[in-house]
Amino acid sequence: MRQALFTLLLSGAMLSGCTSTLVENAEPIPELTFAQIQTIPVNVSRIKFSTQPERGAALWDIANDLPTPPNTAMNRYLTKRFKASGTDGVLGINLQKAQILSEDVPHENMILSYVPLANVVEYTFDIVVGLDVAYIAGQADTTTTKRFMRKVRMPVNATMSYRESRLQRTLEEVMRDVDESLVRTLSHDFNLIAERNMPKKNLPIKTQLPETETEVGIHWKDFKKEVSKAADKVEETFEEHAPQSITPRAVTSEPLNN
Repeated sequence: MRQALFTLLLSGAMLSGCTSTLVENAEPIPELTFAQIQTIPVNVSRIKFSTQPERGAALWDIANDLPTPPNTAMNRYLTKRFKASGTDGVLGINLQKAQILSEDVPHENMILSYVPLANVVEYTFDIVVGLDVAYIAGQADTTTTKRFMRKVRMPVNATMSYRESRLQRTLEEVMRDVDESLVRTLSHDFNLIAERNMPKKNLPIKTQLPETETEVGIHWKDFKKEVSKAADKVEETFEEHAPQSITPRAVTSEPLNN
């Protein structure tokens, strides 16, 4: 009991004093320009791009923290990826949402949850794209909305470089999903992309993840695992030594003899 409690307290003190440090020679975070991606001809006379959200406007939205914010990256991708090559119809592509929400998530162990640096931050990527086609020649209009979400968790003491790299890489992964879905929809559902014009490659993922280490040279996952073990042991010991509930004895009364 005493040993486990001492281990937990020592671990908590170490957690409070540790900061993640970036390993040397880490790759710089690239700007997402999408300058080299394949442009896809779309069988409409015009493509109308529009952006609805104001990034960072929603509560807890940290989109502005990224080197390339999601709405900037999405606008660059959309205008580079699709090009009008037909004679009729207008394709509307509306970026309705591009936000990254952050939320502190306490450790699942009750005792360890009181150690601030043992907890994690969860980031939720949420991108919504609307598609619509309007024809002058009287053909039926087509409309659809696509939503893409992904969650990623990081320790609260991750370095700024690691945090930015991880968030931007996740954004690139989400945008790869966006690209696959939009190309498939415009090709199969809207019949606006010819088979010969389908992209040969997926969107590239350029951002590399650096490693993170504590100042004492212990990897975060291994260190957190040891702290969790100590916390679990303390919690189990508390349960074993918790005072047992006392069941009140029944009280009976007998009539007095007069």
